[in-house]
Amino acid sequence: RLRRYPEAREIYLLLFASTKDLDTETRAALHRVIGMCSIELADFREAEPNLTQSIALNGLLGQRMEVFKGQRCLGILFIRRGDVDRGVQYLRPIRREFLSSGLAEEAGLCGLDIVEGLLVLGRTSTAEMLARRIIGEFTAAGLNTRAIGALGYLTEALAANRATATLVSEVREYIISLRTSPERDFARSS
Repeated sequence: RLRRYPEAREIYLLLFASTKDLDTETRAALHRVIGMCSIELADFREAEPNLTQSIALNGLLGQRMEVFKGQRCLGILFIRRGDVDRGVQYLRPIRREFLSSGLAEEAGLCGLDIVEGLLVLGRTSTAEMLARRIIGEFTAAGLNTRAIGALGYLTEALAANRATATLVSEVREYIISLRTSPERDFARSS
């Protein structure tokens, strides 16, 4: 959360090196967070094998939702390394799985990943429609009204054609932060 990805990744790698008796679930989780840190560091060569290993291990354990969370991370990887259309297409069925499982927040976060990709592709009106749909899903699920307000801000920016991938990222990170700080106000960093 502090965006200190090099240090975080180093700690996770040290955990792997220092402990031989890690259970499969812990190994899967470590691979995923190493992969996510690597994405944030634009180290895509390190990210992909860690994410695919995480997905495989969660699959062996029969942890369907954890598999989808790992696949979401892989979709983010595709978008961030420039394979944007593939990433958007890859994320769509994952978002549907979250929705069909009643996980509105996870579906919304995945939707924001898609919105980011759509913006990069120049498909602003499609991104706006998806953002509006996410607002409806969050409202129907009774999620934090602050998250809905941040999504509203993003939707207005999309409608005015002044949204950026950075804004999408800020809204996504803000929604995640509400899990531990539900009273936090949305404030743009830039």
